[in-house]
Amino acid sequence: MSVPGMVAAGHQLTANAAQEVLRAGGNAFDAVIAGFFTSCVSEPVLASLGGGGFLLGMPTGSQPFVLDCFTQTPGRVPTGSGTDIEQVTVDFGSTTQDFHIGFGTVAVPGIVRGMFEVQKVHGSLPMTELVAQAVALARQGVIISEEQAHIFTLVEPIFISRASGRAVFESTRVPGRVCQAGEVLQMPALADLFEALAIEGEGLFYRGEVARDIADLCQGVSGLGYDDLEHYQCVYRVPLKHHFMGAEVLTNPPPSAGGSLIVFSLALLDKVSGGQFGTAEHVVRFAEIMDLTDVARLRATPDANQPWPDLEILLDPNNVKAFRTDLRERLQVSRGTTHLSVIDAAGNAAALSISNGEGCGEIVPGCGLMLNNMLGEADLNPHGIGHYPPGERMSSMMAPTMARLADGTLLATGSGGSRRIRTAILQLLTNVIGYEMDLESAIRAPRVHVEDGVLCIEDGFADAVVEVVAQRYPGFKRWPDRAFFFGGTHSVIARDDELHGCGDPRRGGACV
Repeated sequence: MSVPGMVAAGHQLTANAAQEVLRAGGNAFDAVIAGFFTSCVSEPVLASLGGGGFLLGMPTGSQPFVLDCFTQTPGRVPTGSGTDIEQVTVDFGSTTQDFHIGFGTVAVPGIVRGMFEVQKVHGSLPMTELVAQAVALARQGVIISEEQAHIFTLVEPIFISRASGRAVFESTRVPGRVCQAGEVLQMPALADLFEALAIEGEGLFYRGEVARDIADLCQGVSGLGYDDLEHYQCVYRVPLKHHFMGAEVLTNPPPSAGGSLIVFSLALLDKVSGGQFGTAEHVVRFAEIMDLTDVARLRATPDANQPWPDLEILLDPNNVKAFRTDLRERLQVSRGTTHLSVIDAAGNAAALSISNGEGCGEIVPGCGLMLNNMLGEADLNPHGIGHYPPGERMSSMMAPTMARLADGTLLATGSGGSRRIRTAILQLLTNVIGYEMDLESAIRAPRVHVEDGVLCIEDGFADAVVEVVAQRYPGFKRWPDRAFFFGGTHSVIARDDELHGCGDPRRGGACV
């Protein structure tokens, strides 16, 4: 291969950090670690040391794996009126969504332990080298791009709702507003923490001074305690596999839900004929599959205390067959996350999806990191805000995914976007595997998404197609151009000893 690897990420600086590590002799796993730490500076709304994630790894000459370093519920549930939980409303333009913030919404963060685990088992460079670019950027500052400014605007009610958040993220030009495009965001305390972690190790975060600081902040207003951090462990899982049109697809298994639902959607597509991309038949088919997948998710979740579907029920051949029949009948009747993908020259592949939720609004003093609000997300905590089974790994829609096509081509992808994660990845996979698009065309192609009976569709489909779809889905929203709402499938692909990549323009993606 003529290049040491290919990187696709949610920001140019994130991609550059991974690129420099590859050039310095690091492998895909080193690159993904460097990219993560840098994303905490370049994409601070979407990535934080206070959150969690999933890494799908495919080491050369070894078995693929999923490293679950996602958040976990605290070991105790707070009681009384002192719990710190506050509701805020985020305006996405065409829709709004209520979230909850405060220390009472913080789940046990796992991403720091996960990155150290990856470095220890699969990395080749020392952690001091892997954090170096993140340290430099945090100190000198990052110019806020138009894309990041838009993201900041979405979460403004969260990021400057509290004094500690305002101290870091308030605009220097427009008091009372979040930082604006063109401003320089400096995070010197976070730079100090990066350096300290690289030298002292993950123990600083889970047993040392940082753990004590987090526990002190949460005492009396949250269920999170020092022992939750001390006992947190990453979990290795076997990737969920599914064969689709000659390709082997690997994705995130339970207890996360996103991968299972992607596989179910692909199973529906296996036996369903379809027309050309962009036809009314194509758009309606995908809309109905998304709708049916939501129905199947609810039917396959018999235990109200379990937020993810039972895989045996969901993928039972009779269940899939029944939903395929339902799909055919329908068709005949004419309804804060980022991702980083890396493949290196040796063939190692790593796909990392990370999230801080929307952030809890509070910064840990002296550390510069915002803690997550995973317990305040209805998608992740169906038991209700302030209620959760103690000491359990949380479910997620994040689904880092790889596919080995029939001709040997390897695709690594993933997405942010809450419930839109699985539908974004589903459409990318089918565009590449089924419609045989090149990677850039597959990512830039317009998308649809169905949620709670409402169909959202990006501009780019013919008016006649949109009219047909609108008749079937009265709850209908048309989005101009390519929208942040529909996720960001930053992807890389290895084919015939050549590497290609593409960052998703919906979320300011970059590729190097």
